[in-house]
Amino acid sequence: MSARITHKQLEAFHTVVDLGSVKAAGEYLNVTQPAISHLLRTLEEGVGFKLFERLGRSLELTVNGRRFFEEARLSIKAVSDIEQKAEAIRQGKVGHIRIAALPAYADGEVASVVGGFMAEHKGIFVEIESFGMTQVIELVASGQFDLGIVALPVRNPSLRVYPWKKSPVICAVPQGHEFVSLKRIDLDDLNGQDFISIGSGSPFRYQAMELFRQRSIEPNFVAEVRTQRIALRLVEEGAGLSLMDEGIARESNAARVVRVPIEPEMTWEFCFVTARYRKSSPVLIELLNFFQMRNESN
Repeated sequence: MSARITHKQLEAFHTVVDLGSVKAAGEYLNVTQPAISHLLRTLEEGVGFKLFERLGRSLELTVNGRRFFEEARLSIKAVSDIEQKAEAIRQGKVGHIRIAALPAYADGEVASVVGGFMAEHKGIFVEIESFGMTQVIELVASGQFDLGIVALPVRNPSLRVYPWKKSPVICAVPQGHEFVSLKRIDLDDLNGQDFISIGSGSPFRYQAMELFRQRSIEPNFVAEVRTQRIALRLVEEGAGLSLMDEGIARESNAARVVRVPIEPEMTWEFCFVTARYRKSSPVLIELLNFFQMRNESN
């Protein structure tokens, strides 16, 4: 090869093959026919073999020309992809998003929604980590993470708060327990029942414990676990009852766990938080909109 191959040469070559003539390629690329012919001639000089044979007024690829065309096509696509990515970077549509979420949701609904978003937005790199409520708020407020997913209420003036969804709380009851036939469980009925609680630092634990305190309810606490999913696994094995997000309880087979509504009704509300002092990137805003769209469609 006696000369360097340029993108303009490959573009002219690819366009001539696609459209079938130098004239059509010139019109498409908005350059003169002599300019296209010059690019083809210098490309042939560069590769060291003929790309076309002229048959009458038409151009036909040689055997080597056809082999080279396949490689050129891949090169053209690669450059096109790079140009698209450069444009996306310019518009702020690619980048790195760091997400901190409560443990019960980081490896469940959050991962599922983010995965769907990534499938539609190539070029994005995402980190998802799980922390307790206090840690998530601190990490987002300090700028170490771009987005936090926590439960309401959030009382931190350094954060912007965007409501996400509400989830009803149910009592997860193992098959074989006397409560499986109930249409609704009064929280007072939990007195003396083997009960699995979520660990300290969880906003869900606080709400449940506050209700127990107000109503003088004293379950028999048999386990304290970090996440609702761990609690669900224990319920499946018959270790006790647990209050949890209905959506998480649905992950268990009904043959093992029965979801029973509670009285009084309890709802857990979730939100997104971002640092107030930092401007959210366009791709982060798109992700927030994607979460809301998914929530509305469910």
